[in-house]
Amino acid sequence: MHPTEYDTDEKKCLFFLSYLRGKDTQAWKQRNTDLIFDWKDGDEKLEWKDLKSAFKKHYLPIDIKADAQLRIEEMKMGERADNYVNEFRVLADESGYDDEALTHIFRKGLPFVLADKILNQPQGRPKDLNGWYEAAIRFDEQYKYAKAVQKPRRFQMANEKKKKFEKKETTVNCMETGRLSEEDRREYMKDGRCFRCAKQGHLSRDCPMKNTEKAPEKAAKKTPREAYVKIQAMFKEYSHEEQKELLNIMEDEGF
Repeated sequence: MHPTEYDTDEKKCLFFLSYLRGKDTQAWKQRNTDLIFDWKDGDEKLEWKDLKSAFKKHYLPIDIKADAQLRIEEMKMGERADNYVNEFRVLADESGYDDEALTHIFRKGLPFVLADKILNQPQGRPKDLNGWYEAAIRFDEQYKYAKAVQKPRRFQMANEKKKKFEKKETTVNCMETGRLSEEDRREYMKDGRCFRCAKQGHLSRDCPMKNTEKAPEKAAKKTPREAYVKIQAMFKEYSHEEQKELLNIMEDEGF
């Protein structure tokens, strides 16, 4: 707080209460705010030291040091090393641990790959806790930068593989249908490939697969009885009026 702006207990209390957020403190905040604004002659005034003591009693752990020790020993780095370092610093100040113990705890909370990189860096492992902070942030930023740079390259490789697959699939389809595009023909001629099987070493007229292709099977001729049954089934699908019209057409055509 600025000493000249918050020079009374009332101002200090209101400044502090204005920063409280969340449903857990809402009722406590409102009750103490009312003590300031609804004060009447004869009421006891709310003093800054009393408000601080009441807040610590209600919302801070009984043993701040023990609570900080439990929390710092369970800490693990998340997505960013700088966030981990900032949170670790706060608990480190409250824990009462010395730098040697804190260095061990900090290293334990790092991902294995990052901790290993720091331990095996060319200049040797950091000499103190601040050195570990700086190395963790530096290597994490280097890793994220390298990952961001490599990402477009991976997309490019994926697109190239996709194009190769599509080209191969087009070639297979052309072979199945027996038709090649002009571009495929030029490439086949350049590589000396057969237009029929796409293999090298022979022309399409000498292709060993030429005589293995099956000729399209002709539909078997129906017997008169089979033809009659089929015609009768088709005839029954028409309405009575349509059947009469069909018979007239057949008579006109000479059936």
